[in-house]
Amino acid sequence: MLTHGIRRQCETIGRVAIVSLSNARTEAKRRLAEYTLGRTKSNSATGKEALEKYLAEVKGRYRPNTLASCKRHLSTHFRFGDLKLRRLKPEDLRGKLAKLYGKPAEQEHAFTSVRAFLQWCYRAH
Repeated sequence: MLTHGIRRQCETIGRVAIVSLSNARTEAKRRLAEYTLGRTKSNSATGKEALEKYLAEVKGRYRPNTLASCKRHLSTHFRFGDLKLRRLKPEDLRGKLAKLYGKPAEQEHAFTSVRAFLQWCYRAH
């Protein structure tokens, strides 16, 4: 087993009877080096893909007006597009919310929508 990253992701390298301990250690070092150097492909979804999946999943749980409001806030104020969600920074969100400074109710609803969406993303990925 190899545990890595901030979220402590676990990967199985191989079974004890099949892969020797020295080979498993060598493979673990190679994988950690790739993660550290950023050579592995990110399995992070784009904002657009994640938003589509999120809205499809919450469609049955939210009332129609709530779903429409959530969709409007996320698509109007937070246009993630092809941005990988792993690349999203808190400053990006703060800047978008700051643009709504003169509209406190709109700002609060937008914040609530994006917070629910990002919590879903964190749990789903």
